Amino acid sequence: MSSRNIFFAVFASVFVLVAGIFFFMAAGSVYSPEKDTKEQEDIVKNNSFDEVSEIVSTLSLEEKIGQMFFLGIWSKDGNDKLVQLVDEGRVGGVLIMGPNVGTYDETKELISRIHDAGKKLSGLPVFVAVDQEGGIVSRLRFEGFELTAQSDIKSETQAKEVAMERARDLTGLGINLNFSPVVEHISDADSFLYKRTFRASKEETGRFSSAMVEGYQKEGIVAVPKHFPGHKDDSVDSHKLLPVAQIRQEDFLDYLEPFLRVLEENDVSMMMTAHVLFPLVDGEFPATLSEKIINEILRNEIGYDGVVITDDMEMKAIQDGFGLENSALSAIKAGNDILLYVSVPERQERVFNAVLEAVKSGDISESRIDESVKRIVKLKLELLKEKETGQRGVI
Repeated sequence: MSSRNIFFAVFASVFVLVAGIFFFMAAGSVYSPEKDTKEQEDIVKNNSFDEVSEIVSTLSLEEKIGQMFFLGIWSKDGNDKLVQLVDEGRVGGVLIMGPNVGTYDETKELISRIHDAGKKLSGLPVFVAVDQEGGIVSRLRFEGFELTAQSDIKSETQAKEVAMERARDLTGLGINLNFSPVVEHISDADSFLYKRTFRASKEETGRFSSAMVEGYQKEGIVAVPKHFPGHKDDSVDSHKLLPVAQIRQEDFLDYLEPFLRVLEENDVSMMMTAHVLFPLVDGEFPATLSEKIINEILRNEIGYDGVVITDDMEMKAIQDGFGLENSALSAIKAGNDILLYVSVPERQERVFNAVLEAVKSGDISESRIDESVKRIVKLKLELLKEKETGQRGVI
């Protein structure tokens, strides 16, 4: 048994004993792959931040950094590699891309293998995500799947119902995150986001987005609203160029209105950032790399303490101006918890090693890594609780 799994077993026993003495505490134990089936059924019912800290303390530096990486490989040949990287602790999340998808049964088997690999390593779940927005961005198009585009949604009720049905499709495959909804308010038909957004007012966009988040979460999917703080309503595509939004700092919260609505009405567990430069707010870095936008505004001013994940770090808006390794370090320093790469494993490995060396050299403190990993582990334990109890709880 690994030292980490020994810790989990010992910790579980001690916690149950304490629960018996202090009747008001909820008993539980963290999943360990070496426990028998009955013990696994007695999984964590309530988890405190202290418990999360204890779990994080058992992870090696390499394992902690691995939790901060999300990888998608645009190739069916990469399916085995995704499983291998999870098994090695090099990634904490996997994004299912179109080429990874086979038949329904093949796709379900791949996702099951990914989850099994994660359990063998640490007992923590793996984030398995997809871009299933509906409409033109629907990686999964199996017969009977909910594929309504956001542009065809006309009410909050419809938005929630669509999200609930889509969530049931995804959970049936073993997926636990959806990078949806797209929260930007876009009216320019030339925008790359136009077909992916609601045909609604700015106020309605917030309400419809909020309803979709509620629907996803009601049926067991972690909704990931995107792309904070929002692309400008123009035709510049951040996959190809760095968009620039000339929004004054005093107007910034108004610009954020749809996102603020989502955050006010939902317990949002994860948020995706945008590769957009707001020079009147931060003249140097786009939002994804901006400490001003992520730490000062999203974290401190707005008060969001969920997981922050980047949009794909391989997009030209980031790579053309900031480079592979440097952009990763800047993203972590800015306050992102997870770095997303739709890439090849060799490039992801370069970034992993760059982050590892930055921590070892002191350029990034290990306490900064721990800060993110605690948020990640907290959410993963919540997913475990939901799977075992059928109820999503706040840790």
